[in-house]
Amino acid sequence: SNRKSWFIRVGSFSEKANAKNLLKKLKLIKYQAYIVKINKDNKNLYAVNVGPYFLASNAKKSYLALVKKKNYSNAYIVESNFKK
Repeated sequence: SNRKSWFIRVGSFSEKANAKNLLKKLKLIKYQAYIVKINKDNKNLYAVNVGPYFLASNAKKSYLALVKKKNYSNAYIVESNFKK
């Protein structure tokens, strides 16, 4: 069956150090954050995600709490499908 999950992309950086800084800040305020390396337009980027969430309502709740904090107003929710 397909399981849906969601994560919040809080930022993406070309410099890994910047991603690590953001990761540290998010963990300080108790978010489950992690870094993924993505390839966009043939460039490596380090994306900082929060999650995963297995309920849309939980993703939305965290998202709203995050964007209220000025620094994270560019965050957005991403839906991903898990094949199990």
